[in-house]
Amino acid sequence: MISQPRKNRESFVQNDMIVNDDRELSDIQEVTATCREMCCPSWKHYAIFDLLFLQRNNNSLNQPLALDQDTNDVLLSTSGMQSTTAMGARIFFGKYGPNNVGWEIGYLGVYGMFGSQQVTGAENLRAPGDLGNGINNNFNDAELMRSTYSSTLNMAEANLFFYECCGDRNPSSESAWNQRYHCTCIDWIGGLRWAGLNENAALQSTCCDLSESSEYRVRTSSNLFGGQIGLRARKEYQRWAFEGWLKTGLAGVCLSQTQDEIINTMTPGVLLRDGASSNATGLGTFSDMNITAIYKLNQRWGLRAGYNMLWLTGVALAPSQWNFSTPEAVTAINNDGGLFLYGANLGVEARW
Repeated sequence: MISQPRKNRESFVQNDMIVNDDRELSDIQEVTATCREMCCPSWKHYAIFDLLFLQRNNNSLNQPLALDQDTNDVLLSTSGMQSTTAMGARIFFGKYGPNNVGWEIGYLGVYGMFGSQQVTGAENLRAPGDLGNGINNNFNDAELMRSTYSSTLNMAEANLFFYECCGDRNPSSESAWNQRYHCTCIDWIGGLRWAGLNENAALQSTCCDLSESSEYRVRTSSNLFGGQIGLRARKEYQRWAFEGWLKTGLAGVCLSQTQDEIINTMTPGVLLRDGASSNATGLGTFSDMNITAIYKLNQRWGLRAGYNMLWLTGVALAPSQWNFSTPEAVTAINNDGGLFLYGANLGVEARW
């Protein structure tokens, strides 16, 4: 009996299609080799939409907000205003062009970053510094003090990248994943990014059987614009793909802060402090990292799930602008702040 050459049933990419074939292994390897440039990747355009679910940590000036008049204990501080999980969105569109050069544009926004805290007392609460030492104002002998903090972050970027892609399979590999045909792309990224961080912080103090309230409110804006570099890698299999990136950049920062006038409601027509605003410039950085797994529904559409980290430095955080040490209007800007966002992404992508 004449033995026939062993045939292997394989899945491989050919002309944008995933095909099952009973040809001999040597034949498949030859087809795979010719597809390395033609079919890896099998798409040229991509569009990504992710929903983001992010937690936040601040690198901010930690200062007291509410004191016990009797013991001088700190009852509220800026570190207690940590944001709950905030939702956001990420949208990208790009193209792998000729000569191994591609481009992309993208947007990322995080909305609803909000934190609050409060403390109650028996007319024994006060604000720190001169603001809380005044006579007949809402910031001493208070019964309720509450602080709130909200933020919105918007980012946009435009990048060019040089890419290298290679299709391969290794039947002798100990890894079952590497035994299958897969396409690997490495992208070297360079581009421009803008980030806009807008924040609002308020300290409300209530006295007199909760009938009189005064508020110390601060608003800040930080706009970062600069260049960035990065690296992205993507590996595709028949049904699954995995990708990740790391990007970082140096930016010039335009900063502004506005402090509303503080009205003494216990003495109508009397201001505890005039309003003030100021502007400044500085340097900052932005960085972000992502790792995502993609399940392909078909040759075009895929479902995405991953994890993200994002850093900004050199920004003016609103709670860091509170200044209780002087009764005069405050115009200085504290731009030593930073924020770190981390959490999951869920989304969909199209590639064609």
